[in-house]
Amino acid sequence: MAVDLPGHGSCPLAGLTDLGAVADRVLEEVEGPVDLVGVSLGGAVAQHAALRHPDRVRSAVLACTSPATRTDILLARAEALERDGLEAALDETLRRWFSRAVLAKGDHPAVAYTRRRLLSDDVGSLAANWRMLAKHDLREELPGLALPVTVIAAAEDAGTPRSATDELHRLVPGSVQEILPGPHMVHMENGTAFAAAVRRHLDRVEAR
Repeated sequence: MAVDLPGHGSCPLAGLTDLGAVADRVLEEVEGPVDLVGVSLGGAVAQHAALRHPDRVRSAVLACTSPATRTDILLARAEALERDGLEAALDETLRRWFSRAVLAKGDHPAVAYTRRRLLSDDVGSLAANWRMLAKHDLREELPGLALPVTVIAAAEDAGTPRSATDELHRLVPGSVQEILPGPHMVHMENGTAFAAAVRRHLDRVEAR
């Protein structure tokens, strides 16, 4: 089941101001124990959910995400978005998220979908999400996480540096790290490899 994060798609932001509250809202949308798969911002939300609700989260796949963020960069991104609008940031965002080869094609379905999706979202809500992500720092809490976790890094990721996914892997006890070919949006550009990695994760969880 795919869940829209607050401030994205059909889910309103509804005044949320931190990722812990976003994580709570996400878990309200699903029933029973869950295996979370989160990419980028979704991966940060999944970390908060796993720490806040160990009774609900059975396992997590954390992809192209980090245990803490660069506050200055994200706050500047939010300010620029509100000042200049999404159109001004769109090309830079796509270059950060997708590979040069795919962007050069001009008609890749993943890029076309992402472009439409971003342009349809509310600029204020997107900026608010950047500000919430700017406060993300779970480096002290993650060593206490006691559930199966797979950390996925994308080899050509221009959005989340490899040092960040390596740190996340080191901080989460017993986590497994997988490195997949592809950019920040590896789940969209290399969906076959990403799905296989998720399947391996679930197989490990079921085998426990």
